[in-house]
Amino acid sequence: MVNHRSAATEPTDPASPSGSSPSLPGDQYSWRAELHLHTTASLDGFSTLDDVLAECRRKQIGLVAITDHDAMGLSSEAAARFAAAGIAAVPGCEMTTDRGAHLLGLFVDRPLTGASAKAIADHVQCQGGLLGIPHPFKPETGLLAVSSLDEPDTAEVVGRADFIERLNGDWFDPAFDAAIEQIASRFALPLVAGSDAHKPWEIGRLITALPPLSAPPTAASLRATLRQTAPALLRLEGFVQRPPQARSRLRRLFSRLRWWPAYRAFIKAVPYAVKRAIRLHLYRRRYRAWQADPGPATYRPALERTAA
Repeated sequence: MVNHRSAATEPTDPASPSGSSPSLPGDQYSWRAELHLHTTASLDGFSTLDDVLAECRRKQIGLVAITDHDAMGLSSEAAARFAAAGIAAVPGCEMTTDRGAHLLGLFVDRPLTGASAKAIADHVQCQGGLLGIPHPFKPETGLLAVSSLDEPDTAEVVGRADFIERLNGDWFDPAFDAAIEQIASRFALPLVAGSDAHKPWEIGRLITALPPLSAPPTAASLRATLRQTAPALLRLEGFVQRPPQARSRLRRLFSRLRWWPAYRAFIKAVPYAVKRAIRLHLYRRRYRAWQADPGPATYRPALERTAA
């Protein structure tokens, strides 16, 4: 059995893949970037910054964006601790629009919530940050689930984005794969992967592999790298995150029923304290199992085209 904490604190070079990982598509893809995760600064987050640091070291992630819901979860002191470990920690935020959609802002120092998607895009870009579109078709919170590209403001926001998530660790529906790729092609958007981690073991379950960036990385260098070299999307092997096709038909059906209007109405009616207590109970059980056996920290291509 592997002790997670001792494994996580072994000195590593987080900027490059471990020797046990499969070959990436070209030697230039030597940076693992985690572009979407949540900490306890989010109401539905369970990972502390210590958890994030430990997992980034164990999984050799060189760049991590802390993107809490409508909050800034990364202090300058915490960023310095990451830097001392050789990991670039980027301040970010997942901001909620007035229609409930989520937009990612990286390299920002303050959030804007409850405004239009266009206003949030302005807010991110006025700070010199990167604008990302997470889980674009996710019911209730995907930008293209709550609005249409036929709406001029929506099309403008998509056109101004710096990247769009092709893969999201918290939501997937293969029915939208082709649509996401068509939108990325139409607007010349880099496709990335985001773990959307809310718990420690989910950190790095989907990562974006990039060529080396400047030290420390800047918004400009990350933007240029995303556009100049198509990122490689990688999936973590082991304890969590199975490929979509590995899910049973029953689990796929349940995943779809989660978005059934009657079920959503019921969940919204349950008091937050009750939901949090249930989540904490389930979290503690899973956390103990994960600590006992966190699984390998190796990666493989998440999409066929990312293979060598």
